[in-house]
Amino acid sequence: MAQVRVVIVEDEAISRRELKRMVDAIEWLVCVSEAAHVTAAIDAINHHQPDVIFLDIKIPGGTGFDVLNQADFVPNIIFTTAFSDFAVDAFDHNAVDFLLKPFSKKRFDIAIGKLRSKLFDRLGQRHVDSTKVFVSSGSSMLPLTLTEVEHFSVNGDYVVTRSQDGERLLNTSLSALELELDPRQFVRIHRAHIVNIRYVHRMKKQGDRQLLVQMRSGASLLSSRAGTKKLQRFFWKLD
Repeated sequence: MAQVRVVIVEDEAISRRELKRMVDAIEWLVCVSEAAHVTAAIDAINHHQPDVIFLDIKIPGGTGFDVLNQADFVPNIIFTTAFSDFAVDAFDHNAVDFLLKPFSKKRFDIAIGKLRSKLFDRLGQRHVDSTKVFVSSGSSMLPLTLTEVEHFSVNGDYVVTRSQDGERLLNTSLSALELELDPRQFVRIHRAHIVNIRYVHRMKKQGDRQLLVQMRSGASLLSSRAGTKKLQRFFWKLD
């Protein structure tokens, strides 16, 4: 997954340091700048043009809304504030999420999940929208758009694709298919399974360093230990 550039705007040093620690724990996030007041925030955003900003609302020199109104470039926003009465205004700015201080790691992870989904739709969709494979359907070969595939699984000498249209057979190996898929959307969680992360419904710990990955269709797929590590890197650190 491509790295996502972050600017943190927070005037309290302790809060800024803790937020950066949580950001740094997400492999696909990279903090490119920090700012403690309005002018520095505007300069950081204009210079780095980040993918997302964690934006406090009450900061020296004005408010987070002043930053958004004066910056030349407005990225995705996750507001962080101790004042809940700003929530409506925050979502008027199409915020990804609104974190009310003090927030827990669990609540932070929820915000990161929303961010990942939004950024994926923006950054990853173009790569695969027009990509199709041909799959067996009786005696015919039909095109299948990869974005519609929930997961691929091995079945003997074939790969089974699961989509809204049901299951189809693909005459290839899972390893060969993996090379053709966008790694920002598809994750090989097991030697027998590749999942489309857009269709992952939930994940549950299963045994020693494994996850039971539940898909929107209701299918449950067990990850290997290596697959669990991939999922942890792709989504966020799992407790």
